[in-house]
Amino acid sequence: MILNFVKMSGAGNDFIMVDNRQKIIPASRYSVLAKKLCRPRVAIGADGLIFLEKGKKLALRMRYFNADGSEAAMCGNGVRCLAVFAYFSGYKKRKFALETKAGLISVTLGHLPEKLLSSQAAVVRVKLPPPQSLKLDFSLKLDDETINASFLNTGVPHTVIFTDNLSAVDVNNQGRKIRYHQKFGPAGTNVNFVRVINQHNIHIRTYERGVEAETLACGTGATAAAILSGIKGLTRPPVKVKTVSGEVLQIDYQQTGSKIADVYLTGKVQVNFIGKTEIQEVQV
Repeated sequence: MILNFVKMSGAGNDFIMVDNRQKIIPASRYSVLAKKLCRPRVAIGADGLIFLEKGKKLALRMRYFNADGSEAAMCGNGVRCLAVFAYFSGYKKRKFALETKAGLISVTLGHLPEKLLSSQAAVVRVKLPPPQSLKLDFSLKLDDETINASFLNTGVPHTVIFTDNLSAVDVNNQGRKIRYHQKFGPAGTNVNFVRVINQHNIHIRTYERGVEAETLACGTGATAAAILSGIKGLTRPPVKVKTVSGEVLQIDYQQTGSKIADVYLTGKVQVNFIGKTEIQEVQV
């Protein structure tokens, strides 16, 4: 069968978007498809595969699968891309909520291009679920060194390490050690290395669980880094987070002591291309 898709990017996080509201693809095949289609250089290539489904309570639901076929509860940049994809797929609302495995996510579409495939980027703001499982400044032993880390779940788990020399970090090597560390087992963690520039600006590099490599951006990682830097007194909202792609994500939130509420992630969304591919091995 022929699968229609749209390739999109949110601050450098790239995704394959599929409208499956008519259940053309059985959900049991989502993981297999993600591993097949997300492979770089030999397939479409992406950080993840996102399916737009009909929701159980709301009109829309997001299912997100990493490049390795594992399913994640949600993806911040992926939600932003999905909001634009849904709009140009006929859901003509600029403010709505959708279902994810991390809970309901509210989205607001700002600037939109006149058509889906455009040189202009869209701007999308999403309200993320309240962060959970805060752990500040704990020691983490890695081989022959011990590092200081903090942890926050912003829809998916994130470990954050602050550093003054971000460019020198071996993200893939050190990130992989932390991602699979027994402290975070069995689910593991995403890993973010962060340099604080000033009270409203930080730079970030992220090792993403499921991609198993450094990615150009991570929305929930940027959110975790901004919030943790605020709790530690290093920044205050709004925080602009510069990603490896060069794109900047803005994080807004309300803080009362260590309690965080009203978390918003804002950034650009770009359509890379529209395409179709044959997926004969998928049985429907």
